[in-house]
Parts: sequence; C-alpha cells; structure tokens
Amino acid sequence: MIKRYTYQYPLSGLKLWLFVLMISLSFFTHSAPLIHLQQEQFSISINSHIDILKDPTTKLQFSDILAPPYLHQFAPADEGELLFGFSHAAYWLRFSIQNNLDTEQKLWLMVDPPNLQELALFQANSHSENPNQPLHIIGTQHPFNDREIKQYPLLLTLHADAKASKVFYLRIQSNTPINLNLKLGAPETISTQAIDQSRLANIALGILLALFLANIVLTIIFSQFIYLSYGIYLFAILGIQSIANGLLQSIVPSLASWQIP
Repeated sequence: MIKRYTYQYPLSGLKLWLFVLMISLSFFTHSAPLIHLQQEQFSISINSHIDILKDPTTKLQFSDILAPPYLHQFAPADEGELLFGFSHAAYWLRFSIQNNLDTEQKLWLMVDPPNLQELALFQANSHSENPNQPLHIIGTQHPFNDREIKQYPLLLTLHADAKASKVFYLRIQSNTPINLNLKLGAPETISTQAIDQSRLANIALGILLALFLANIVLTIIFSQFIYLSYGIYLFAILGIQSIANGLLQSIVPSLASWQIP
C-alpha cells in the first residue's frame, strides 16, 4: 500500500507575514549612523555618516524628498565614498547629528572640492515659512560676498541643539567633478584646517606665478620666443588652476559663475 504525503511549507501564514515585515523594516530603516557630539573641540570626516539620493531630473524640491517615495530611496554611502564624478544629476546628502552636550553647539561644515557650482543646506523640521528655502546656499555660481563665512574653501554653518538630534540635507549640483570630502567640527578647528588648505593652494599658485615671471624676464634678456611661449603656457595653467580650485573667486569676490567647461 502506497502512502501519500502532503508537503508542509516551513512558514505558516503568520510566520510568513512576520518575515516580510522584518525584511520591510530593515529596508526602510537602513541608514547611515548618527554623528555624536561628545566634545566641543573636534573635527571629523562625516563621509561614512551620509545617506545619498540621486536626482537625475534636478527638479526635486526639499519638500519632495521628505515624503514618499523619495524619503525611502536614500541609501548609505558605499564604504563612505562620495565619488560621483562628472554628472548632470543633483545629489541630496542626508546626515543626522546627535548633540550629547549640555549646550548648543555651533558647527562648521567644510566641503571639498572648493569649485562646486552650488551647495544648498536644508534642515528637517526647521519651521520655515517656505520649506524649500535653504538655510544657506553657496558655490562658484554665487558671489563670494554672499557667503556667511567669507573664507576659502566652501564652508557652511550649522547649529546643534543641546541634548537633541537634528537632520540636515545638502543638495549639490555642479558641472565640475563631484568627488566629495566632508568635514564637520568646531569653527576654530575647521577654520585652522581651511587656512592651511588655502595656504597650500596659494603656495602652488605662487610657484606657477614665479615661473611665469622668470620666463618673461628670460624673454626680455635673450629675445628668445621659446621663453615667451613657455611663459604664456604657465600663465594659462595659472589661470585654469586658480579657477578650478575656486581660489580666484575668494581673491576677486565679485566674480561668479567662473567655471572650467
């Protein structure tokens, strides 16, 4: 006599429902870790604390990304790398700050590279009359004198309330390579690092300028066209580099929209 057996699925209806729920929750709650403030004087790279949303249309407003489906499309940066290269898209970056101190903290955010076309900083639940109005907007397409922090490179001010958490969003769009390095810290610490970075950029440009002037002098002394042609070449490199690293705009603050095509 042949006995017939019916196959029993290992997951009952309830277990299957719980399994789907757990997978859904893990999908929606997977995000980059919080930035914890434990001391007043600090400086850290926050690349590994960033969630990313790519906007190929460049049309999304801040109010759009705070609601489904875009709210759940943010994903943590892959191994803390924010390397987007040349792109016509806009990128929304999200990071959360937990201030564990007893006092409100004023923070500076330093963004590299300094030749990005536009950066707009937003804060969730800012209670602004216009939710799509950024806290700050800077970049090479905006006049240097409009910046709150008139210092090279790109610097933004944030405030973290005492014993509270805040969520910030950074929208970036540029026709230059978007390969980011973000540093957050106390104004004094970040300012020192920014000055050091500016000094290195000035030294590099100073060397190019000295070589250019030396070739002009050699042209006058020896009347050789080769020195003049090399001097013109160095002058072109000097101009391109000063525009490409955003330093020219800090030297001549009235300039805006100076970009390398």
